[in-house]
Parts: sequence; C-alpha cells; structure tokens
Amino acid sequence: LEIGADRLADAAGAVDRYGTSIMILDFGTAFTAAVVTRDRVWRGGVIAPGFPLVRDYFYEKTAKLPRLEIGNGRVPKIGRSTQEAMRFGAIVGYRGMVREIAAELTRNFKENFRIVATGGFARLALKDTGLDYTVDPDLTLYGTGLICAKSL
Repeated sequence: LEIGADRLADAAGAVDRYGTSIMILDFGTAFTAAVVTRDRVWRGGVIAPGFPLVRDYFYEKTAKLPRLEIGNGRVPKIGRSTQEAMRFGAIVGYRGMVREIAAELTRNFKENFRIVATGGFARLALKDTGLDYTVDPDLTLYGTGLICAKSL
C-alpha cells in the first residue's frame, strides 16, 4: 500500500484541527481528496489533475491555443474570445469536477463530511461551488509537524 506523505500529513493535520468525518481537498499540481470517517479511519482518496495541468494542457498540446491567463478567476458569462472561452471551460469545468468528486465521496460513505481545503488553488477552485468549506493554507505543514513530533 502506497500513500503520499503529503496526503497523510493533510489527514493528520485536519483530524487534529477539525475532528473526524472530514474530507480533505488539496489543490496543488494534482488535486487530491481524502476522507477520514467518524470512526477515525483514513478510508482513502482521489487523485485527479490539478488546476495547473488543466490550465496549461491546451497550450502545451495544441498548435494555436494561447497560454491561459486566469486573471482574477472571475468567469465570463460565455467566452466571446478564445481566451475567455478557455477561461470559462477551465474554471467552470474544474469546479464541476471538484463538486462531483465531493458529492460522490459523500454518497459513498453516507457521512456529512466537513470539507477542509488546502493548496494554492483552493480558493479559486472552490469559489461559487456551493460547497461549505474551510481553507487552511498551512494544513500540510501542520500535519507534517504533528507526525514528526509523534516520531521523536
């Protein structure tokens, strides 16, 4: 069984700060989600493309699409230019993926999870999703410190 150290640190920090029945969403290069159920068991999680991968994919893999500028993260009503169309697709599509993953995990475990988010893209990804969440920017470092303190 292989689990990333950052994912375990996120879980340790989240349980210590917020208790159990928790869903941890980490928004970095990859997007990860994990759940710890009310019985204090880390059940596993999800790894999906992070926002940087979504943002940069078209530019890197197509001949003519430009590098996506996110700007302030506001979504246009519809894309009236290539850049706006890409921004709409990237942000709305990404938020939809996050919302659906959170909903599926909730259905799978039949728990009302508290959502704690961390990582550089947390606020952008969760804005306007309708999810109730807390952003904890130093969760991974906090959890790492807990794990280190226990191993001394």
